[in-house]
Amino acid sequence: MQEFLPTIRNDKGCRDFRIYRDMENGEIFFLSVHWEAQASLRDYLRSSDGMAFLGAIDMLREKAEVKFRQNERWEEIDTLKRIRNKT
Repeated sequence: MQEFLPTIRNDKGCRDFRIYRDMENGEIFFLSVHWEAQASLRDYLRSSDGMAFLGAIDMLREKAEVKFRQNERWEEIDTLKRIRNKT
């Protein structure tokens, strides 16, 4: 996932992207990505880099979830695919 750091961080609309590793279980990672707006995230997910990012998550994950704001509930990773396809 570290390979995606430069491309996501340099993408228009990305405010921050960080990867954290669980100290107790080194097989668990947490990705924190902050976007200016949902439209910026959607545009990234539609790009070739964004599609590669989603593909990498699909290949590497046993379970992946996404949350859009701190107080919201966790959702399945397919939520990102739905955002990508929104018009």
